[in-house]
Parts: sequence; C-alpha cells; structure tokens
Amino acid sequence: SDTCSFSIRLPRGFMLAVQLTQTDYKTVSPMYEFGSKIQATMNARNDELLVFRNTLRSFQYMESEPASRAFPKEPVPQCEVALFERIYRENGPAGPRNWHCGFRIAVITGPRTRTVNGVHHSFPPSLPVQFGFFRAEGDAPALSVKYESGRQRGCMVMTFSDEKERVKFHSLLTGTALNHDERIFADVPIKSFIISQSIKETLGVSPFSRMPWKVARVVNDEFTPTGGDQPPTVLADKLKVVLEYQNGTVTDRVNVAPGELRMRLEVSNAKVLRILRQPQQDITMSVSEAQVSKELPRNIADALQLLKANQTIRSYEFNNLKDLHDFQAALTGFEVIFDALAVTFGITRRRMVVPISAADSAITAPASRSAAILSAAPPLPNTLTVPA
Repeated sequence: SDTCSFSIRLPRGFMLAVQLTQTDYKTVSPMYEFGSKIQATMNARNDELLVFRNTLRSFQYMESEPASRAFPKEPVPQCEVALFERIYRENGPAGPRNWHCGFRIAVITGPRTRTVNGVHHSFPPSLPVQFGFFRAEGDAPALSVKYESGRQRGCMVMTFSDEKERVKFHSLLTGTALNHDERIFADVPIKSFIISQSIKETLGVSPFSRMPWKVARVVNDEFTPTGGDQPPTVLADKLKVVLEYQNGTVTDRVNVAPGELRMRLEVSNAKVLRILRQPQQDITMSVSEAQVSKELPRNIADALQLLKANQTIRSYEFNNLKDLHDFQAALTGFEVIFDALAVTFGITRRRMVVPISAADSAITAPASRSAAILSAAPPLPNTLTVPA
C-alpha cells in the first residue's frame, strides 16, 4: 500500500486515526521519534529518583559554544523542569544501603512551543554547585545554575512562579532540603571549619579556613526502627551535617559503617572537635556567584577531588562547650554528661615476678582531655573518643 497510518489517543476515550502517504509518513516519523527521545529525558532512570517536577515561568539556556545550539537562546516560556537524584544501592551484610551520587536536571519546552527542544545535565558530587539568585522580568524569582560536562559549559536560568518553588529547587539541588521524614537534631553556630590531611596542618586545605562560617546543623531520620527517641547513627542513610557559610553550603553525608567514624577532643582548645573521615564521594558543596572570587569554585573543586581519594580530618570549632556537646550528641547518639581537662593521666599496673622494691610502676603523661562520659544510648561501634 502507498499509505501509512498512525493513531493518537485523546481524552475521554476518543481515538484519532490519521492516514498519510509514505512520503508524508517518513517526514512525520522522525519528528515523533525525536519528540519521544526528548520526552524520555523527563523520566527517572534505574538509578534515579524524581525529587522535583514543575512548570517554569520561563527558561533560558546559555552555551559557551553557540554553534552547538541545543536550545533557543532567548527565554522560552512554560518549560517543564525535572530534578533527579542519582542513588547507588548496595546490598551489604547489614542490609541495603543507599549512596548519593549527584543530581540531573532535565528541561523540555512546553506544549505551547511549536519546536520541541530539551536539555539535561548531570551534577556529580565531584563538582561544586554554582548558583545565583536574582529577579527576572516582573520581579519574578529566578535561579541560575552553571553546568560543566566535558567541553560543554554554560548556564541555565530558571524563572519560577513563586519564591517557594525556587527555594525548594535550590535546597534539593544543594542537599540542604529537610524532607518530611527528617528532623534537625542540632542547630548551633560555628566559629570555624577546616579540612586537613594531618593534625599538624593549622590552615588545612584551601579555601575552608578563610571562609566565613555561620551555622552547623545535624539532620537525621525522624523515625527509628526500634521506636526510640534517637535514630541510628551507624549505617544511617539520612544522617548528614549541613554547614552554612556566607556564600553557600556544605552537605556532609555521614553514612558510615561500624568503626569507620573516629573522633578526637583537643587539649589546647576545648571547643574544637576533630573527626576522621574515610575517602568520600557523596559530599555536596555549593557556592554563590555573587561577590566571590573566580578561584573559590576552582579551589572547592580541587578539595572535592582530595576528599574523594584520601582520608581527611574535619575540624569543627564552636563558640562554647554546650554547642560542641549538642553537635556531638546529634552526630553520635550519645549525650555528654561530663567533660573536663585532667592535669595528668597515669596508668599503674602490678608486676608479679619481680623484686618487691620494683612491684609498682606507673606511666604518667602530661595534661590530657578526659574522654567524655556518655549516656542515653547503648555503646556505638562507630565512635571513638581519643584524648589529645
């Protein structure tokens, strides 16, 4: 036959049958396949979870190479946007575990646009999320997000209908959103935050020692498997430390195995808590484009590569001991009921097969920070307090 046909399902149970010549069908068929391919980018893949989907007031896509134009350069109204979280699932001896592996943003033109276009980019944890807040035409809330994929670099500008949508999208992308089944267990001011590879490094890895830090929050699962007040802090998929500084945030996910998290209290500065972390690939760092140097995003990207391949020490300095204890209790599940500085620390033992004159011996060390006495939970295998 010289004719070809296809059918379209319409609302209310109607079916539209269209019959075309082979020439017209060959013209329509590639258009349909291209549209289906673009639409498929809005569906979650096997390793993804849809966390946000809405209609934007407008969307503008700016590329570093205009020759490879994948989207109209002018703002396009009524575009659909979707945000997906990539998750790696692992079946271990203690049960299934989930690991954060970044995000993917997908945008397609809406039904009111004659030309079908779509773009999607991944945002792995190894790169900082560079964003900007501003007001678009009509004082509409807008958000710009820079992307980088191989040689492709550019910026996506999303204009939302209201402020709540912009805040929700931004908090999800930076990992700071508080889900309905999560709760903040500690929210304390922080004086400084340093990442280093050795305790001897006073300034640590650039640029964290120079950044103006504000608040440290500990977020965990609101509900516990046993029905108690304190959720698990070992093999905890939802346990994370959210740090805020003047130009962005750091979301440090603490999904550790038993014996993996080690802590140290300082003697010279009692308000410092150090935590030893294994190589980490699920940390998210964000930085605002406003009033920051061009070197800051590059330095953060270098630091993320370091965290990915090496053990590091996170040093938190608080304003007082109460804030440190609240942070420590939320992170470990133990309440601190005693914390003091010992002038000396000695270990005495009795030797049995020696002369009586040498029966007792002692080892005495200089001043040391006493191990904090903890309560309100059974011993956790993942915490270790080591005196300085």
